[in-house]
Amino acid sequence: MTAEQDAADPEQTNHNSQTIVLVEDHPPIASLISSFIHAATSYQVLSFSDGQDLLHHLDDLRTRLPVLLLLDYHLPTMTGLQLYEQLQHIEGFRKIPALFITAEVSSGVKEELIQRHLGVLSKPFTFKEFLAALTPLLT
Repeated sequence: MTAEQDAADPEQTNHNSQTIVLVEDHPPIASLISSFIHAATSYQVLSFSDGQDLLHHLDDLRTRLPVLLLLDYHLPTMTGLQLYEQLQHIEGFRKIPALFITAEVSSGVKEELIQRHLGVLSKPFTFKEFLAALTPLLT
């Protein structure tokens, strides 16, 4: 978890916490995505470097469930989809929408994500493309 989370309001401890969870293993991309979110919304961003990092902080996340999961598909310890599957078994996380962000994804994987009604955004992307993918998931 990054230092940005330490400044988050501790009283925001429910679904209305206005928090987006980002799991991205490349710091420059995580920083860019966070800056996009901050430029266009009032949401807080909780950033993790991989799935294990997020799972390690699961108790903290349960106290302030995010409104959205932004998951890089290719992560060091597990794929974003494997992480998503694990989170689906945890109460409170089943109804949280997810957007997968990836540079490389086979047509089969992309098709599976779409069939499961999970968003997919291909890298590289522009600010406008990011907002177009993000906005419907936050309404």
